Amino acid sequence: MDPVDLAPTRGTLLALLVALGGCGGSGEPVRGTAPGPGEAPRTLLLIEWTGAEPELVGSMLAEGELPNLRRLVAEGGYAELATEGARWSDVPWADATMAGQSAVPPGDSFFESLKRTDPSIKRVAVDGGQGSARDWDLDLLVDTGGGSNAWVTEKAVVCLSDLAEERTTAFIRYRASGRERLQESDEALRTLRTALRILGLRDETRIYVGGGSKDEMRFLATNDGGVASVVARMRESEAASSSVRERPDGTKTTALSLPNILLIVVDTLRADRLSAYGYPKPTTPNIDALAARGVRFEAASAPSCWTLPSFASILTGKHARTLGLFDEERQVVRFPYPNPPLDARETLLSEVLQGANYRTAAFFTGRFNDVEYGFARGFDCYRNCRRAGDHSFRAKCSFPEFLSDLMAWTAASDGRPFFAMLNPADVHRPYLPPIEYRKPHVGTYEGPLATIGLSRNLLLSIGSDIDGWYFAPGSPSDGVRRRLDQRDIDYLRNRYDAALTYTDDYVGLILDRLGDEILSNTIVVVIGDHGESLGDHGVFLHNTSPPRLYEEICHVPWIMSAPAQWLGPVRRPVVREPVMLVDLMPTLLDLVGVPVEDRPRGMQGRSLLGVIRGEEEEDPDRIVLSEAVGYGRLVSMVRQGDWKLISTSWKGRSPRLELYDLGSDPGETKNLARRERAKTEHLLEELDRLRHPPRSLLSPASAGDRGLAASW
Repeated sequence: MDPVDLAPTRGTLLALLVALGGCGGSGEPVRGTAPGPGEAPRTLLLIEWTGAEPELVGSMLAEGELPNLRRLVAEGGYAELATEGARWSDVPWADATMAGQSAVPPGDSFFESLKRTDPSIKRVAVDGGQGSARDWDLDLLVDTGGGSNAWVTEKAVVCLSDLAEERTTAFIRYRASGRERLQESDEALRTLRTALRILGLRDETRIYVGGGSKDEMRFLATNDGGVASVVARMRESEAASSSVRERPDGTKTTALSLPNILLIVVDTLRADRLSAYGYPKPTTPNIDALAARGVRFEAASAPSCWTLPSFASILTGKHARTLGLFDEERQVVRFPYPNPPLDARETLLSEVLQGANYRTAAFFTGRFNDVEYGFARGFDCYRNCRRAGDHSFRAKCSFPEFLSDLMAWTAASDGRPFFAMLNPADVHRPYLPPIEYRKPHVGTYEGPLATIGLSRNLLLSIGSDIDGWYFAPGSPSDGVRRRLDQRDIDYLRNRYDAALTYTDDYVGLILDRLGDEILSNTIVVVIGDHGESLGDHGVFLHNTSPPRLYEEICHVPWIMSAPAQWLGPVRRPVVREPVMLVDLMPTLLDLVGVPVEDRPRGMQGRSLLGVIRGEEEEDPDRIVLSEAVGYGRLVSMVRQGDWKLISTSWKGRSPRLELYDLGSDPGETKNLARRERAKTEHLLEELDRLRHPPRSLLSPASAGDRGLAASW
């Protein structure tokens, strides 16, 4: 709703807020999901942006620089209040069931009135030690000690999580003077609403954001739908004058000759933990929104179970075997999985786009997609943000480490379109996002894993036997096992979900920072390079011993949103045909119109643009492939429709075969390899065909058939 300047009287402010509190059935529909007028909210948040100048807030709202406040306003309303002397304690912020239908008597406080009205409501303030909240009648004062806005948010989320089962009214104070702190406060609003969503409280929460200077409230933003009807009535009143700020004309879209491309490859992202893929927890609303306005590939398979071969396939459109990546003789570092570099004669997606006049940048986070493996080729700007040292107690990498560089690079435009490739690793072990994201997911868990660093060895030690789950807290050679129960396993899974929620919030933040003008000409793609086992089939992690290619590791999300002028009419917003990530490169090159003669020869993926537009039929019988070599074993997965074959081979031994019908057994629990012999033989033939591509497609590094895989 547009900003409104209300008449400069204290009575007008009180009239507005009394109306919000007691309007009951005011006659106009309520927007948004917050409790409607007259309905008691489960949670009430009073958020003060101290030092926020209403003129700057209004301007930043109009320019899209406060996207989270803008979303709040879209559900309720926003008003600039010319009243002088209005304070939080002057107004009944809630409906009649929480604070009465009239202004709080002079000399009394809001929280005292609230206590008299309903003593069962928990009264909380998150404020610095010098704040006025010290004098309020509270059940709990969380003293932030003058800490940063991020610290305030952390404390507020922990508090809300601990009180999730209670009816709560909480006051939270942020320092919001100036543009930078206003943006911090806006991002805090995103985090608070994310926590409320995970706690199941978003639809039962009413939020008011007010601010000004010297404790005077000069503007009000809320998701309370009653604001819309009250302000509409005041606009018609002679006592109120309004001036509506329209969005400046300068924000119109300027078309480029080619679209930008933002490719986000999330490390260790399995599809079935995203809301868009049917997960019941609301983990990914921002990624879901991309899928809703674009295309979601229902059955995308990763090229392998770990980063190096997956990234190589994504950036070349070729299978890992074709690229010679199973060659143990060209190891870069000692590791149980072969890790040779890409051959210099392979052409990467970044090189093709660079040749098509794109600015190119990569912000990666992994050991196995660094410069020495050949992944910096074709990028004008390449940065690897991986953290050194033990990752047991510290996230592998976090969005804030490259966000500022990304934004600075995209802002430094020279008129050419950009290709930016991001590789966030927050959902990678140890699943350790900030506490304000973990707490709503893990709750009050205090089991044996709460204080132990999630090292790779510890997670690999988790297993199950006839007595249930166990782990080895010491060295594997100790033979000491400690029992776990389902709560412990759920705790690890909840930490993964928390890291995913954090990732999703930052995807939303990046899109907000880019703004509507840039996004109107930008293709956005979100994929996972591989998944992660979270106790599925009795193990954790993805690069296990032996390698595994079950669905929790193979099935990854692929979501793509693009402007209509490039994508055209989307006839299939959900593509159900089994696809591979080797299809991404030819699809993008087709989408941006790179001439066939300028594309690399030998790509094994195919463009799916015709399928998306409805110009081609889906191929339900298409064969897809995924492979991995590690710990002396070659594991291959081949899928056709719902039938999936996994072949695990050792040198000199017959392969172990597993056949699953994903249609009736999505958890891959019933091996049908012996019962369905004809289907098994058919898929083995298809696998043999894929394992031996025409020699013209082979990388020079693999043309000699060197390496471990050649012996199978």
